[in-house]
Amino acid sequence: MDPITQINDQIQAASDIDINFLKTTFPVAESVVQIHDNHFKKSPFAKILKHPANHKYYRLSDEGYFIWQLLDGQHSILAIILAVYQREDQLLTQEIINLLTELAELGLVSGLDKLPKPVNIILPPWLKVVEKLRSILEINITFKGADRWLGASYHSFVHYLYTPLSYVVMGLIALIGFVLFIITLLNVPQMVSQSVNVIQLLFWAYLFVVILTPLHELAHAYTAKHFGREVQAFGVGWYWIGPVAFADTTDMWLAKKTQCLAVNAAGMIFDAILNGLIMIIGFIIQDPTLLLIAWLCTAYNYLSILDNCHPLFELDGYYLLMDYFERPNLRAEALFWLIKLLPGQKSRALTADYSPELW
Repeated sequence: MDPITQINDQIQAASDIDINFLKTTFPVAESVVQIHDNHFKKSPFAKILKHPANHKYYRLSDEGYFIWQLLDGQHSILAIILAVYQREDQLLTQEIINLLTELAELGLVSGLDKLPKPVNIILPPWLKVVEKLRSILEINITFKGADRWLGASYHSFVHYLYTPLSYVVMGLIALIGFVLFIITLLNVPQMVSQSVNVIQLLFWAYLFVVILTPLHELAHAYTAKHFGREVQAFGVGWYWIGPVAFADTTDMWLAKKTQCLAVNAAGMIFDAILNGLIMIIGFIIQDPTLLLIAWLCTAYNYLSILDNCHPLFELDGYYLLMDYFERPNLRAEALFWLIKLLPGQKSRALTADYSPELW
């Protein structure tokens, strides 16, 4: 069977696109897009695309970059598919269409206006209720243009925290505070029994945690600024029963491995330093109620550090492992490996070698 017939069979089976669309569509890479080498040598991605205006990023493997170089307005999608076929000795029609669609959605590629629109999925009533509940219990407020005020504040005073002397001082604060936390632990039952209103005590401790939550993400953001990277968005919100904060540090994709690891760990390190500072202040004030509030707050933060450390969820610990081992699809690869261990898996999809992302 000739390649054109195979391509036609593939697109008829997988999408609403016809062969004429592939022949008459000539995608063009946006000229403003910057191309950066990936500093992670073991990563499957060789290049990183960055749109300097809309701040969108995309990682490409060697195969993906080969396709990117063909997006000159002179090659139709069909010609690109055939060029990849000559290079890889396999027809990847739907994969290439998916890649071009993703690039177009990010504003990195133009000339794909004729792509069919995705069909709207009609949700069952119970799922509509879940989605409505999520819209109520998951609230995000994003501050655009965060890079300006983060950069200004970093250069004004925050950069003093990123000096060798500051590292020593903050390390001592974290260590002393942890020792005080352990010492106070022995007296917590007595302090709780002597507290006038335990519910009120827990309320003030939790309120304190809510106020301090954005500082964890600010640590990620300022560390990214320390390495000269952009942070285009910063936000706060509420996720079901607790506060959340977030910082867009995608620009760290362009940084070195050690710098990425430092940004990943910055939030947990800051939490440890903040815990130390809170405990030291609690001991200096010598007020039993305030000391107990300080202990409860730091206990929550220490548990949060442990929660961030484990790699089972996509939190700081997961991203540390992901960047350290240079496996950007670590979760998917790990899950696939676990599935292959299950008895009785005869499916080709479960026994084939895992290939997380072609591009």
